Amino acid sequence: MTYLAGSLVALWFCGLLFFAGRSLNLTRRVMNNLAPGESYWGSGDVKSITPLGGEFRI
Repeated sequence: MTYLAGSLVALWFCGLLFFAGRSLNLTRRVMNNLAPGESYWGSGDVKSITPLGGEFRI
């Protein structure tokens, strides 16, 4: 029973590492795909979706 619990924890941790690496890779691809000289924060169009009175960049 101890080996089962240990193997499940190890499997869960390996899955967590896999998804963290995948997330970092997708983030890297998005950041490297911007137009030259354009900042990340100013790249979205401002849409006036105002449920709480704020504006969101999409």
